[in-house]
Amino acid sequence: MWRRLGVGTAVVSVAQLVVRLRRPCAVAQHAEEDSNSIHSRMAHIFDGLPDVHTIPGNEEDAIDASGGHEGYGELMIEGTAVLLEMLQPKAGKDVFFDFGSGAGRILVQIALENPLLHAVGLELALSRHKVACAALERVNTPHGCEARLGDMLTSPCNDATLVFIAGLLFDDDFMRRLADRLCLLPRLRAIATLRRFPPDGCMALASVGYDERKEAVPLQCTWGMAAVYIYERNLGQDE
Repeated sequence: MWRRLGVGTAVVSVAQLVVRLRRPCAVAQHAEEDSNSIHSRMAHIFDGLPDVHTIPGNEEDAIDASGGHEGYGELMIEGTAVLLEMLQPKAGKDVFFDFGSGAGRILVQIALENPLLHAVGLELALSRHKVACAALERVNTPHGCEARLGDMLTSPCNDATLVFIAGLLFDDDFMRRLADRLCLLPRLRAIATLRRFPPDGCMALASVGYDERKEAVPLQCTWGMAAVYIYERNLGQDE
């Protein structure tokens, strides 16, 4: 059974999602088939790197000044696999952006399991950005992932086709500003966010062709389960 979440949105279980999706992407397949390996490889890469949950006061101030929130959490490996299964990124065609990429765990997982996919992490906190850069340097095989220091509201990202936002603690005003920014990205075809856009943000997205998926899927995060909301549009590109 689905539990209603807002107007026209339901939560569907991960098991239901797996049954419905007939073309799981390489990331999700590898995570399911070789889960122990990816856990081990991720643990090895991040071993000894600084914890990023607490950041210097000046970095907190910079995030607060941007309108964001310095609170920190991450998708688990399984959560990232399900997210990418939902978005179906295509290597050589898509450019995946992680807005607020923190320590870069999503980037590293993509680098290990879908190395041909171009993925970019944007992070405003310098200490977190440095950890992401260090982690990516430890990936000893070629990949298309990069970490950038910057503000998700202002940093260049016109090449983005897929965007993930883990900003569960962002307020409605910030989400409105973010929706306005996303509306201007010419190649963007899908947005995944752990916080649903407020009604006026949804209207802004709808005005440039975005529709919200009727089902919100729970993802495994470091603090528990969180629903991810998907907004997508058809840009008339070939599949």
